Amino acid sequence: MEKSRYYNNHRSAVTLMLDDFSLTATTINGDIEPCNDWGIGLNGQHSLYRYLTANLLKKFPEIKGSIFYPLHQHCLQTRDNGYQVIFSCDYSNLADFIQQVSPHFEFAFHGLAHGRYKNLDNPFIKGNFQHEFEYLTLQEAEAIKKDIKEMEQVLDTRFFGGKYPGYIASNCAPQIIEALGFKWWMSSAHMMNHKHKDNRHSYFGKSNSIVDLPTNISGDCFNPNMNLGGANLLRFFKNKLDTFNLERYIHFLYEKQLVISIQEHYMGLRTDGKRQRPNIYDDISSLNKFFGLLRGLDLWFANCTEIAHYVESYDNTELVKLGDGTYSITYKGTWDTMFLTVYTPARTLRNTSTGQLLNGIYRNGVWVFNNVKEGIYQEL
Repeated sequence: MEKSRYYNNHRSAVTLMLDDFSLTATTINGDIEPCNDWGIGLNGQHSLYRYLTANLLKKFPEIKGSIFYPLHQHCLQTRDNGYQVIFSCDYSNLADFIQQVSPHFEFAFHGLAHGRYKNLDNPFIKGNFQHEFEYLTLQEAEAIKKDIKEMEQVLDTRFFGGKYPGYIASNCAPQIIEALGFKWWMSSAHMMNHKHKDNRHSYFGKSNSIVDLPTNISGDCFNPNMNLGGANLLRFFKNKLDTFNLERYIHFLYEKQLVISIQEHYMGLRTDGKRQRPNIYDDISSLNKFFGLLRGLDLWFANCTEIAHYVESYDNTELVKLGDGTYSITYKGTWDTMFLTVYTPARTLRNTSTGQLLNGIYRNGVWVFNNVKEGIYQEL
């Protein structure tokens, strides 16, 4: 018997991350459309999620991921440019929406208000905006934790992890995350779109137990590069080369059994009238190409919590051979239970304490057992 280095018995794990969901829309005429919906449309007829479903999820129903949600409204200011911001605080409808999308997405923490303007009278001056984890202090952790617990009750969900807004944080931010009790986090995107030692997950915190998941790919990576000057022929060859290198990079992540995590934003139209990049509305063709490339590969599509739970269990589980085909499995991690796959030449395992028989799934010459619990097992 051995622990499976594969993610839930798959070569690599894939997750789609959608940042900045908000019960908000940026609009000129008051209409909510996929191109300006930040989330207020929920799963309505003209919502961004309905657009995502029709143009991606129906083609690739295997997709799973995490939606990163600032629990209070975004700190937003508009210029005098004709745009208005629509807000909603109807959390009962949001709770229903979370249940509707749960086959594909979990909700994760993305701060309380995403950030703030230092000078409210001149919000759009350069350098005026601060991301939330730039200015939060450790002394505020208990109040934030209370806010999180209250929102979990209102929405009937749980936030197991999250991400720094803008991937920007102060030196004390990791201590705040630990004080908030999160199991996983996404702290950086410096490894995105290129080979890097941090393409692999890591840990942080005093006990080194919080899983730090990598952000490996930008969802707009297969959009044509329209910023190149010169002749169209040069642009054509540059786009071809970029696509070739990205496909090699994806193959590298897959062969190295690394997490394949795709960075996207839920919202597109900003309050200043510009487009947020990347965003799922403008990147739908790029996402279709990306997931099309993954079709047929040995992949586990999962949300961030599932992936973090699995890698933490693998790293913190001890499997010891006791003799006569008997093994002990001991979990020393920080989750309530372990989440792990083992494989063995034997078709059946018996839990020697309970007598329960586990039947494996035959794959690649071995019998595979998913989500095995702690205990002593005998191969039969």
